[in-house]
Amino acid sequence: MIAYQGNFHNDKKEGEGREYSPTPGPPKPCNEDSYQNFNAIGNDWVKYEGGFKEGLKDGKGQMTMTNGERFCGTWVAGKVNGKGEVHHNTGEVIKGNWKDDVKQE
Repeated sequence: MIAYQGNFHNDKKEGEGREYSPTPGPPKPCNEDSYQNFNAIGNDWVKYEGGFKEGLKDGKGQMTMTNGERFCGTWVAGKVNGKGEVHHNTGEVIKGNWKDDVKQE
């Protein structure tokens, strides 16, 4: 079961909140390709902090991965959409645009 701290409306997550992965995987080394497709991330995240709408991630948010790296961007109806930034542990920041969880060229 996913742990959640925040508001509810009609029994669904709503507004600002924090969601914690129920079974985060072991830390994995990441590279530039690691964030190309958020569908492939699986349990490689620990925490999401940001907006929710009707129970789904929606609005500005930050997702922290099991290795400590962070993705800051925008979610729409549970999917990464729009501009975002990957903050690697090396200090490198990779910026890009995502549509339906997939990084666009």
